[in-house]
Amino acid sequence: MGLLLLNKSSLLYAQGRISSKALLHNPVSTANTAHAALAHKIALQSQTARLANFTQWLDQLEGKKLISDNRSRLALAKIKQRIADYPSLTSSEQAHLNLTMITLNRFRSKIGKFKNGDFYKISYPFDVEETLPTPEKFHLQLKRNGLRWDSSSVKKAREIPAKGVVLIPWGPESDLLFGFSFLQTFQPISKTQQEFEQILETLVPPGYTVRITAHELGLSNRRHKFRKGVLHLHLEKTNAKLGQIPLDISLNIGLSMKPYVGIIDPVTRKVLVPFKDKVIARNYLAIFGKYLSPEAKFILEKIAR
Repeated sequence: MGLLLLNKSSLLYAQGRISSKALLHNPVSTANTAHAALAHKIALQSQTARLANFTQWLDQLEGKKLISDNRSRLALAKIKQRIADYPSLTSSEQAHLNLTMITLNRFRSKIGKFKNGDFYKISYPFDVEETLPTPEKFHLQLKRNGLRWDSSSVKKAREIPAKGVVLIPWGPESDLLFGFSFLQTFQPISKTQQEFEQILETLVPPGYTVRITAHELGLSNRRHKFRKGVLHLHLEKTNAKLGQIPLDISLNIGLSMKPYVGIIDPVTRKVLVPFKDKVIARNYLAIFGKYLSPEAKFILEKIAR
């Protein structure tokens, strides 16, 4: 009965239909109203602190290079904007944002660099929605350096006879594959392309696909790696299990392209006379064409004109 009295009295007071003096004559209503106001204030402070803590964590992700790519950055930027607008959001928008924050908080203990060299990042491998990203579409991305040098697929790939390209380990004492080293040869570039594709298809583990985007080709504003021939590709697959965060596994495979970025010293492999960008772009198109993303292919074709 007291609760009913509190609700009715408080409502009448809020509507201006009874005075504060009349409200004070009801000690139960007055005490409960004070308690409700205090509870609301504490809840508001807690919510503000929670949003601020989450925003701070999102800011730290970029500084620690724990965001996989630009699409993921855009997705997280939209979440930060919604947090800033939280008081003005509708109840359904607030519920969506809260669910997104709960989902992303599951990533906190899982991302970062671990002792075995594995590097976990946060990823949103989809085009970002106009409003809030979909919570279930966030993935973990696991980055690993190459494959094991003594794995069956790498051993089989190493046995393929080739003149224009060979596989090499990370170092003399390493048990990991670095990737491809392209050799100086006078054979047609189409032949080197065939050798590369044959070796690559042999060493790709089951379930993985090859990714070569503008990033892997070193097509930054300065094109530093593009011109040096220091490239890489990724072998990727997604493990999606019911009730678990989807895991994108990305294996890094190096590409040393020295003979295709300039005239080199055959002993030191130093570039003596660099090629123009359009020549380098044509070489990359000829060798990697089968695996290029649409964006990477478009950029290379533009440079190659």
